[in-house]
Amino acid sequence: NLEEEVQHVIHELRRNSAPWEPVERSVQEDDLITMNVLVEVDGDVLTDQKDVPYVVQKEFDRPFPGFAGHLEDIAPHETKEFTVTLPDDYQDPNVAGKEANFTVTVLDVKEKKLAELDDEFAKGIGAGYENLEALTEQITQDLTARQERNADQQFQELVLSAVIEGSTVELPPLLVEHQVDHLLNEQQQQLSQGGATLDGYLEAAGKTLDELREEAREEATRVLTRAWVLTAISEEHELEVTSDEVDFEITQLAGGVGQ
Repeated sequence: NLEEEVQHVIHELRRNSAPWEPVERSVQEDDLITMNVLVEVDGDVLTDQKDVPYVVQKEFDRPFPGFAGHLEDIAPHETKEFTVTLPDDYQDPNVAGKEANFTVTVLDVKEKKLAELDDEFAKGIGAGYENLEALTEQITQDLTARQERNADQQFQELVLSAVIEGSTVELPPLLVEHQVDHLLNEQQQQLSQGGATLDGYLEAAGKTLDELREEAREEATRVLTRAWVLTAISEEHELEVTSDEVDFEITQLAGGVGQ
């Protein structure tokens, strides 16, 4: 409900504004640790990194599913060895799906020191609020506006889907192929950033380039059809976006993150 969401936002504001402070205890959820990490697969070193900062959050699959859970209860200067199975879609197909042996040494542990929930805390958030009540009221207003926008967007999506289903759109084949190339180039760039290649991805996924292009063609057709229909609607109704409307949307986005 709205009240719970407000309290969640306030808690996140406290966390984001809180400093990290060293503690002399074992690793717990949400700690910031510094560690040395050695990873081996089939006896070969996959990575060997020193002084790595890492926030322990089990809900995130970073850098591998299940990794963060093995770090809990490790004391500073203590070393722990454990095994994690790499995901089948791991960026390096040569080790995807295999067991990786980890040797982790925790060098230090830090935790967030949350500020007291009072008027002084509210004065330090963003441009500052007069008191905690004013901060809470602003968050409530922002969340209410966001919920209303989300409801409007969901309604708009339903209407647009109905319009698209009832529309006949003939897309030029050359335009579709151009969009397919664009989508595949984006995917190749993402793979490259992760140290993988398109050929390696295709081999790991058991797909051919033609099959990948066919999948991309479906997505390209959907994207272009949507854009075509929206353009036709905007031209028919002579829709224009004013600078004031743009400024309003920016203000709403900024308020949603407390900036």
